[in-house]
Amino acid sequence: AHTTMRSLLLFAGFVVCSGFSPLPLHHIKYSNLANTKVGAFSEVTSMTFKSKVLAPKLQFPTQLSWPSESKNSMMIYTSPSHIPESSGNKSPLSFVSSVLLFLTNLFPLWVAAGGIVGYLKPSALEWMTPDRITPALAVTMLCMGMTLELSDFKRVFKNPKQVFLGFACQYTIMPLLGYAMAVLWALPPPLAVGVILVASCPGGTASNLVTLIAGADVALSVAMTAVSTLAAPIATPLFASLLAGALVPVDARGLLLSTLQVVLAPVAAGIGINTFLPGLSRTVGGVTPLLCVVLVALICGSIIGQNAASFAAAGWRLLGAVGGLHLGGFLLGYIAPRLMGFSKEVSRTVSIETGMQNSALGAVLATRNFADPLTALPCAISATCHSLLGSSFAAFWRLQNVLAARRQQKDQAAAGAE
Repeated sequence: AHTTMRSLLLFAGFVVCSGFSPLPLHHIKYSNLANTKVGAFSEVTSMTFKSKVLAPKLQFPTQLSWPSESKNSMMIYTSPSHIPESSGNKSPLSFVSSVLLFLTNLFPLWVAAGGIVGYLKPSALEWMTPDRITPALAVTMLCMGMTLELSDFKRVFKNPKQVFLGFACQYTIMPLLGYAMAVLWALPPPLAVGVILVASCPGGTASNLVTLIAGADVALSVAMTAVSTLAAPIATPLFASLLAGALVPVDARGLLLSTLQVVLAPVAAGIGINTFLPGLSRTVGGVTPLLCVVLVALICGSIIGQNAASFAAAGWRLLGAVGGLHLGGFLLGYIAPRLMGFSKEVSRTVSIETGMQNSALGAVLATRNFADPLTALPCAISATCHSLLGSSFAAFWRLQNVLAARRQQKDQAAAGAE
């Protein structure tokens, strides 16, 4: 088990260094810049590459966000010439923003490191008790709400088929896969329930960032995450009770109340802050994504630490079930839209939304509603698995974009020579 945890950390580092970093924006042409925030990042759509293409390797980010004229938006400037003269290219604010962005993009590494610390030295995270885990998740959901605007939900009506497709994949593929993995790997009831529970959770908040880096549809990702999160108070208890109820007694009413408390209320509060106190949202918007990453890493690390012996005993069976759940979610989430005729961009977005779960929510629901602490363990492992897999798929798709752009560049050069 020690070797397994170290391998996860090494793999996380490899994924980060091999391709999971933001594309410097002065190498990219954007046909549309929207003013809706996605975490600390502005929403960017319709991405096409210029003739000069960046090789997919780790670079210090050059993406900077500055307040736009809109009272409630951040605008990305795509080159140094677009940055306001008063700010300067070397301002301390821009440097701090770049550092925060760089650290946030390493989220697979932080989550994996949190799990390894929890496993190898549980005493280091003993202070992160269940009484503190719930408020920590509430803070992450509040921060997520502060990145949303009421206009985000209008996209649901502009692209209802795409949003419904993502919603359907989220709440059909994943719960059924969770049940299948629990049976296939013959997990004991507490771990089986944990796998099913995390599979019934909404999309993860990091999916928007992964979508951006993968070159998929960020606007659609935001809409899907918002819809699946708001539906969670009904959908998560429903699927968890239906599928896990055959294994152990499930308090559906308790799950409903817990989900309302730690999801709907904080997200609604965050939307309210973003709507009525936009200045506050802009002020803290550069810090909240990194804060969320740290809190999720602490939550998962503490749960692994509390169940270190059980994790060592479960070993590869648990990793196989959780890894199979997320890998199947990514693959089926991509295949289903393609078979229905949707574009690669939409299919990648649905894949990311399907494969990445709100594992921290699953951990909190398991801690609050099930007597056996082992139920939360698959949720903690899930955070590491979907972060690593999501970043791997993002790196792969990003590489495909780079190769496609290079082929296009060669074709254009050949046509020009003729």
